[in-house]
Amino acid sequence: MNRTVKEKEAVLNVFAGLIGPLMRVAFEYGITAGEIAGVVRRAYIQSLEARLKEQKRPTTDARLAAVAGLPKSDVSA
Repeated sequence: MNRTVKEKEAVLNVFAGLIGPLMRVAFEYGITAGEIAGVVRRAYIQSLEARLKEQKRPTTDARLAAVAGLPKSDVSA
């Protein structure tokens, strides 16, 4: 599963395209960029944890943090 930088950029552009229309709702409700980042981080960690469980791999906070590239404190929260 070795992806190119160009492919990664294309996928990130898809994410931006999907999230873009939701920004109007975020603005209407006074949702900050930090709050959105927190929701995305939480969804990422939850999905990663589910994926590791499917693969029957350990899902400790330390492992999730290492794989996600996040501080352990973010995962623990």
